[in-house]
Amino acid sequence: PLFFVAPVTGESLCYKKLANTLGTEQPIIALSHTQVCRDVEQASLESIAADLVGAVLEHLDTLPEGRKDKFSLGGWSMGGVLAVEMLLQLRRQGKSLASVILVDSPAPVEGTTVLEDEAASLVQFAKDIVAHDERSSRLPLASSLSLSSAPRQDMLIALQRLSVLPKEQSLVEFSESFDVYQRNLRALAAYRPQLDSSNPERVVVHLLRGTDTNPHLQAYPGHSRRDFGWGMAGIPLSNLPIYLYEGDHYAVVRDSGARAIGRIMQRLLQTAARPSRQSARTNF
Repeated sequence: PLFFVAPVTGESLCYKKLANTLGTEQPIIALSHTQVCRDVEQASLESIAADLVGAVLEHLDTLPEGRKDKFSLGGWSMGGVLAVEMLLQLRRQGKSLASVILVDSPAPVEGTTVLEDEAASLVQFAKDIVAHDERSSRLPLASSLSLSSAPRQDMLIALQRLSVLPKEQSLVEFSESFDVYQRNLRALAAYRPQLDSSNPERVVVHLLRGTDTNPHLQAYPGHSRRDFGWGMAGIPLSNLPIYLYEGDHYAVVRDSGARAIGRIMQRLLQTAARPSRQSARTNF
């Protein structure tokens, strides 16, 4: 199976089009993390990943012998970063993976910034929900939200009017989702992968990169690099195969983009499933 981790919103419903592209021959298990680490004020990315690792191992225990070690990890955006940390934790437990796939996931390195202003963060959250499509221009501006006595309610109403969120969604539910989003952004910005510098070849990931880089990704110092900063994070470029797809960060949730990304992933997963000298050498 392929375990695919949700992005910064924590919700995995965004992978429906990708799952349809991969088809029934490639099982995909989407991992959400909206309910993870809710009992702590500010969860670390490592602790979120640890909970997800537990869920993966629990699922693998239900599989027949011979299939328990044939699994892959991946994720889009923050989901890809979580997949890297999950890989590191699983390695420490002696587990081996078939492959790790990042879809347009920038590396969180020194200098990664987070929007501290709630109004600006609300706008970015809403744009993530609508996948930066034409509806983004009809959302409230940060300048108007900053003058409002109830900015979260204003944004909720705007998203409901655009039929993005259901009319029955309450302000409490919307605020909980936004709080998860902010928590995840802070955890992402603070995270630095603890790679084994004495044995870097043990970490091999496949990076799928959009040909267009959205402006909000400039928060990541490596946004202008072809490797999205992962070389700066300590993964040798020889261990970071890069595959370009036509589109931007949100292509994965659009029909044509999901098909293009899905085709690349299908080839990678099929290759990883076949034993080879390469896979033995890299501990894939």
